[in-house]
Amino acid sequence: MTFLGSISVSNQYYVRRGSKISGPAKAELLERYAANGKLRATDQVSTSQNGPWHTVSQVPSLASHLPGAPKLEATVDVTPGNAGQTLGGSSTDRVESPFGLAMQFFMFGMWSVMYAYTPELYPTHVRATGTGFASSIGRIGAFLGPTLVGVILPRTGQPGVFILAGCSFLIAAVRIIVLGKETKRIVLEEI
Repeated sequence: MTFLGSISVSNQYYVRRGSKISGPAKAELLERYAANGKLRATDQVSTSQNGPWHTVSQVPSLASHLPGAPKLEATVDVTPGNAGQTLGGSSTDRVESPFGLAMQFFMFGMWSVMYAYTPELYPTHVRATGTGFASSIGRIGAFLGPTLVGVILPRTGQPGVFILAGCSFLIAAVRIIVLGKETKRIVLEEI
């Protein structure tokens, strides 16, 4: 059994237009029909005469053959929040992927350091509260980040998103260097 977009198919499936059901037909035939206009975006396909039915426009492998559809290519997108295989992409995606991978690596490292370093900044009797408060500030950032990306991405593309993330990390690093407290060789109960 193979997959046709998001629906599971075997060697045959059916097409429904209005109340008329045709088939069974092979995937290659339906792709040809989609390319020459015989299969419409509003037609429905299924692996069974009884459904479930999906419109051709919902099945990527068929929708990509419809006249006027953009040609899709498989790329690997490793930008933060989008790690995994996606359809689409451009040459800039492939150039920026190593930067996205590096940024994701350092972002995970930053969280590890934060949860190891932050508790050391608070006296023992308020350590849990202080760490929880610092973490909640991070949650506010987790809310604002995607909102800012939604504003910046359409205007500047992925380079703008990487610049925003890089500047955010740089500001955080400078603040830690300038305002951070060295806790090496200090007894935590004396803080």
